[in-house]
Amino acid sequence: MRSTGYVVVELKTGKFRPEHLGQLNYYVTVVNDKMRLPRQRPTVGILADP
Repeated sequence: MRSTGYVVVELKTGKFRPEHLGQLNYYVTVVNDKMRLPRQRPTVGILADP
């Protein structure tokens, strides 16, 4: 089975801060630039609070 894309999951504790989205966006951009192949879908980022 071939990968159709990547998912970046970041778990945070505590209250949401806007910089959390900036950090997640950075990780998603790095995965898209360094790992994703042209035939794959763009990376999805999920910010979760357990």
